[in-house]
Amino acid sequence: MADLQALLAKDKMPHALLFVGIEGIGKGLVAQVLAKALLCGQPPQPCDHCNSCQRFNEHNHPDFYVVAPDESKVNKVIRIDQIRSLQAKLAMSPYMSGRQVVIIEEADTLNEAAMNALLKTLEEPTGDVVFILLTAHKEAILPTILSRCTQIYFGPLAKEDVIYLLEQEGISASEAQRVANIANGSITKGKSFLADEANLRQLALNFCNSSLTPKEIWGLTDQLTTLGKAQVELWGQYLLLILRDAMLINGRLTTKLIYNQDIIKDIELLTMKYSLEQLLREMALVEDFLKVISTNADLSRALQNLMLKWREER
Repeated sequence: MADLQALLAKDKMPHALLFVGIEGIGKGLVAQVLAKALLCGQPPQPCDHCNSCQRFNEHNHPDFYVVAPDESKVNKVIRIDQIRSLQAKLAMSPYMSGRQVVIIEEADTLNEAAMNALLKTLEEPTGDVVFILLTAHKEAILPTILSRCTQIYFGPLAKEDVIYLLEQEGISASEAQRVANIANGSITKGKSFLADEANLRQLALNFCNSSLTPKEIWGLTDQLTTLGKAQVELWGQYLLLILRDAMLINGRLTTKLIYNQDIIKDIELLTMKYSLEQLLREMALVEDFLKVISTNADLSRALQNLMLKWREER
């Protein structure tokens, strides 16, 4: 943030920035503060008193635009018509601030046509426009777009920070500690675990116990695909946690390290079905699966491939 403040103070902000880092570590918040400061025009921090800041606070600033994936789709995507609509707005002169600011959330979900349209705008910017792209998956973005952005990396939050933020949300200290241990520095991931734990964890446990007949594979694929990519990613994280706990039990290591303490009996039963070597192979399959769906890969096909490979490993 200090580098951004220095650029603001010198009025040398690049026309395109890419904020890179895992979900839930504050990229979006920093982008909002930066956009507000850029539109305020009194660097290096927004004054919070001028008309521009007031309009920004009211979420109706005429020179500020946010582009986000279409949540109505099974696979989140930013479509070309969203970029074309943005281009039409940017062709107009700024109304209030002398410049325009655009935040593109989850820039890795831009489809190919949208990326190419955005690339043209980045190559031939009109007027004083600053683009702030956010992503947790830089590898899914066109190299030509990456080359036109100043990249800023955000590291995971410290575990103590995750615990503190969860406690601020009203989570008990013991629960916050438990979740922070597996949140990997992401407050968003931690909150997701708490919100969806019962249902998605049970689906993951059922999957581990499934025979994975062709009928079951089709049924599970349909059920999970309907949930959407974000939920399936969380389901995959639960699979990893269950397999990890089973490995601890199988290896006769301390049960104090087990995450799923409340279903430890169910996980002990898994160790009768899976050897330590099988558990390791299944964990590798899930990790590869999560990497695949972190891009714009077809969710249904990725799930089918996971299940078929899982069955082969038995």
